[in-house]
Amino acid sequence: MSSAIELRIGIHEHHRQAAAVLYYDAFRGLLAPVLGDADRALPLLGEALDLRCALAATRGRELVGICGMQHGGRHFVALKAGPLLRTFGILDGLRRIAVGGLLDHQAGHGELIIDGIAVLANARGRGIGESLLGELERFASNHGLGTLRLDVVSDNHSARRLYHRCGFIDGPTSTSWLRRRAFGITSVTTMSKSIASTNAPR
Repeated sequence: MSSAIELRIGIHEHHRQAAAVLYYDAFRGLLAPVLGDADRALPLLGEALDLRCALAATRGRELVGICGMQHGGRHFVALKAGPLLRTFGILDGLRRIAVGGLLDHQAGHGELIIDGIAVLANARGRGIGESLLGELERFASNHGLGTLRLDVVSDNHSARRLYHRCGFIDGPTSTSWLRRRAFGITSVTTMSKSIASTNAPR
């Protein structure tokens, strides 16, 4: 099997479950309070993923990295209320919907939001995160989007170092009692990068 890493816009359908596992493992602390443990979360997440709203890094036939994105009203994780209510019941489902709302954010005009980067453990250290961000920047520029934005847990130093290396700058840091109670997050820092757009906004 070739060890070369290939990047593409969108995740193949046959990688849907692998993408769900990779994303859940990377963001378990944020996803578990909404989706539950892996047995219940992975089917919900697999169903919710909009595979068109992501970049994929593959090594041969293996999915080794993903970068979710949000723009134009579309989200990588497009979770709806119905599956949560069916899985957890009305009361617990409504509570989980409310908790999930604490993570919701909307892309502004000319803006692309990064919905998280996840790289398979045995593929780390090969610059895949930087490559995904570079490809994402080209995608945003080609679609007339001038700003990349993301929220990162403030004490996630490895992620912040990655974004700093790729030209992102720190914005405001916010604290929330509700987020701390639901996810154990003390504070969140908004980071952004301005890029040159090659096309007018669509």
